[in-house]
Amino acid sequence: MTRRPDPAALRAHALTLRAGVVLRRYDHVAEKTKRLVLIVATAERSLAFYINTQPSRFICAQADLLRRQVLMPQSLHPFMQHDSHIACHDTVSVGAMSQLVTGLCDGSVERLGAVHESLPELIGIAAAGSKLIAQRDHELIERAFPCQRDVLDP
Repeated sequence: MTRRPDPAALRAHALTLRAGVVLRRYDHVAEKTKRLVLIVATAERSLAFYINTQPSRFICAQADLLRRQVLMPQSLHPFMQHDSHIACHDTVSVGAMSQLVTGLCDGSVERLGAVHESLPELIGIAAAGSKLIAQRDHELIERAFPCQRDVLDP
């Protein structure tokens, strides 16, 4: 029989799921553990940006995608092992809030920390105008990471 998580633990974990929180979880598509920057967690679905060690060759070969990678310096994120890049050109669905909370309780999802206070606006700027992000997701990103405007596009 599967043990049910403590309701108080569920509530406590749910309160930590805010924009900018860095999570680590196993990604079944990539078949490896990935780090993510949470955009939003709702009862219906949650969105995040992947964190990569380096942008891929594919990303580096395309200026529009490369400019949407935000440097995440290890010096500002002591929970990270090295400098990384937040891939703000596209979002990834990470399940409903209940799935994330259950994962935090059972250890399959780990909260590592949060992005430094200097990054939210840069994340919003980098994501704004990306053609790979659905319009409804752009609206969620704009609320989570407010920025002045898309300075990357003329």
